[in-house]
Amino acid sequence: MFGDVPLILVQDPAALGEAVEAMRPQAVLAVDLEADSFHHYRERICLLQVSIPGADFVIDPLAIPDISSFLALLEEPDRVKVLHGADYDVVSLKRDYGVQIRGLFDTMIAAQFLGVQRFGLADLLLANFDVTIDKALQRHDWAQRPLLPAHLHYARGDTHWLLALREVMLYRLRRAGWEHAVHQECQQLELREWHGRTPDPADYLRIKGATDLDEGGRRVLRALYAYREEQARQMDRPVFKVIPDPVLAAIARHQPASVEDLGRLVRKSSALMRQHGAALVRAVAHGLEDASPLPRREAPARNPRLGGGAAPARAVELLKSWRQRQAERDGLAASLIASNNVIREVARAMPQTRDQLEALPDLRLWQAERYGEALLEVVSQAREESQPKGRGKRRRQRPHQHRSTATEAPGPK
Repeated sequence: MFGDVPLILVQDPAALGEAVEAMRPQAVLAVDLEADSFHHYRERICLLQVSIPGADFVIDPLAIPDISSFLALLEEPDRVKVLHGADYDVVSLKRDYGVQIRGLFDTMIAAQFLGVQRFGLADLLLANFDVTIDKALQRHDWAQRPLLPAHLHYARGDTHWLLALREVMLYRLRRAGWEHAVHQECQQLELREWHGRTPDPADYLRIKGATDLDEGGRRVLRALYAYREEQARQMDRPVFKVIPDPVLAAIARHQPASVEDLGRLVRKSSALMRQHGAALVRAVAHGLEDASPLPRREAPARNPRLGGGAAPARAVELLKSWRQRQAERDGLAASLIASNNVIREVARAMPQTRDQLEALPDLRLWQAERYGEALLEVVSQAREESQPKGRGKRRRQRPHQHRSTATEAPGPK
């Protein structure tokens, strides 16, 4: 499957030094990582895979105290790092090592701009190289040692073909006129930050249905959430494997006063009932007794350049209609043409010039370049429709007035 390309397992400082020296002359590296988020309370990176022409490396960071020499390569902007679906990789490297990947090329983003409907790595490899990769170990506990041949075979498969896949995609992106857009989207992806597992008193409100509970229900949910967090920490298990969110929400809603009452919500013979039944009933009682103020999740601050208030509904409607037509014209997902955040920003700001449009924080430069005139046209139409009829009539008499129907942006050349 991998031909005669050697697999090099890196498990000590000397082997890491040799691997880094082999990587250093390469202008492009294929990179992936494996973590243990499905098995442990505090997830961490357990493997780092790198492919270069002629070699696949699997680095074991759990066995090497200092991998900074390799991490330095990831931060060099002039060395391209090819990843697939890099969101999790970017934030995990920041979380564990304080490292920001630079020079990123994400093959998933590239596939989306090429209008590919099935853009998972397995689908892309099958479509482009007639290669089938086995994803049976996708949820393996990568913290386990020793690493068996099947583990290494799986791990190298996530990077082995990425260099060739990038070459194929670059050719198609250049032909379609999307290379610049993909480059900008990858630069934005590099800036992603880790937002998980940082304690926040309002975290319990993330549970689906929390905001539908009355005050007593929210107090109970807060207590149940705290209990689960502590149990997960002690057991070193992901919270969803301790007590699922829907169970917490149901208990908070019904507030059982006894184990017998709880048995109407949770199967009496279940492991969950045996391990946590009595403690959950105590948590319900504690929540109802706890009169301390309930924390609220703060709404994100608005950008001062956009002003306050909701986006004008008609402007949003017109912009979404334009976006859908443009997406069909370009053969892209509507979210790539303009995200909902961009739609709301444009609708609130109602820009009249390209400079005002390009000042919007979520709008990419490639979007302004390709769709700027069309966006301003839609905004002009929304502004005209919002004017009293008399004023609108006078505006239509001006010789420089825009057409009332927004012009579509040209498709990629």
